Amino acid sequence: MSMRHHNKVVDPNAVYWAVPPIERQYIMYAIDNNILVSSVSKVRKDNHWKTKHHPDQDIPANIYLLGQGTKGELRQRYENKFGPILEENNGRSSTCQFGDYMRELVQQGLLVPLRE
Repeated sequence: MSMRHHNKVVDPNAVYWAVPPIERQYIMYAIDNNILVSSVSKVRKDNHWKTKHHPDQDIPANIYLLGQGTKGELRQRYENKFGPILEENNGRSSTCQFGDYMRELVQQGLLVPLRE
């Protein structure tokens, strides 16, 4: 099983691509079986990789399916196709929430920066 380890910061200028579907399946298996866990203590404590940020949930799955692009390009493509992310009234903008989802997809190894 090929697991990539990524910096938790999403570079706004980097172009990201989604890993192949077979690798996505390996990553989901690793998440489901606690082999791969978040390095962010709040995400880990709240078990978000198995709930809100699980790759099979609507928002993470839709971001994964957008193809390659920068954070801004992917956010714009997401909002054009699905509308802004509107979750619990926590006072955070859709842009901020998209960034949270993208950060978790990068940490999980599902979105990977292209290397030139």
